[in-house]
Amino acid sequence: MSDHADDPSRTSFPLLVEGNYAEWAIQMEAELIRKKLWDVVVMEVDTPEGLSVSETADWWQKLLDKRAKSRMAEARAEMVRRVSGGQLVHLVSRDPAICWKTLAEVHRTHGFATRLALRRQFYRAMKGGGRRCRRGFLG
Repeated sequence: MSDHADDPSRTSFPLLVEGNYAEWAIQMEAELIRKKLWDVVVMEVDTPEGLSVSETADWWQKLLDKRAKSRMAEARAEMVRRVSGGQLVHLVSRDPAICWKTLAEVHRTHGFATRLALRRQFYRAMKGGGRRCRRGFLG
C-alpha cells in the first residue's frame, strides 16, 4: 500500500487561487508545521536587548544564515506544489520566508482605503447591467 500523504493531488486543501488566500494560508501553515518546516518560513525569536542597530542586523543575518538550505528548499517546494499556475510568479525567490511574505502582500487587502473602495464597489453593484442599485437585490 503506497503512502499518499505527500501527493499534492491528494492534499486536504485546495490550491491557492485568487480569492482563497485567507483559508489557504491557514491550511498551508498547518501543513508546514506538520512537516516541521514552519521555522524556516517564519522565525519567531526574541531579539537580545542592548544591541545597536548594526549589531541587531548582524545577529539577525546570522540567524537567517543558519537555516538549512535543504529545509528551505523543501518548505518552498511545499508552497509551490500547493498554488495554481497563476500564483507561481509570486514564488520566484529561493527563500520560503520571502515567498510567504510576497503571497501575503499580494493577497491581503490593506488599510482603510481598500476597505472603503470595496464598500463603494458593493454599493455600486448593479443587477443585470441596469440602473437599479443594490436595493434591487433586496426585494
